[in-house]
Amino acid sequence: MRTGRSEEPDGTETRTIDNSRSGSSSVRRLRARRTWTRRQELGFERTTRRAASGSVQLFSVAELRGELERTVKATQADAVQEERTFEEEIEVTVPARTTVEVRLRWKRIWQEGHLVVTTSTGETYEIPYREVVGLTFDQENRDR
Repeated sequence: MRTGRSEEPDGTETRTIDNSRSGSSSVRRLRARRTWTRRQELGFERTTRRAASGSVQLFSVAELRGELERTVKATQADAVQEERTFEEEIEVTVPARTTVEVRLRWKRIWQEGHLVVTTSTGETYEIPYREVVGLTFDQENRDR
């Protein structure tokens, strides 16, 4: 069950384009490129058990963790860690007699939700998860 998305800062990259000695403007194309790893985080410590009445109870999964981990791995086998690359071209116009600082504030995009797992004994549990599903950036240009 997906419940939403969130963003997490992942560093800042600064590029400086110096056109301060020129009397004409300049157009530059920059390539923003970063490799990231798709990965999952499971919140076993926040696992809940669905009661027969439909309510959800907080449950200690110490004794069931092994079985739940095996079940989750089997159902999420296609979501193993894999590297991906984000790449985007940026066009920046630098006015004459100006230096432009381009700041890229990178951020990870997390998909969040709950895995619903039914054990071999018929008990149903909800395990909170989040998974990195993308990477992007906010751009800020500063003239100096």
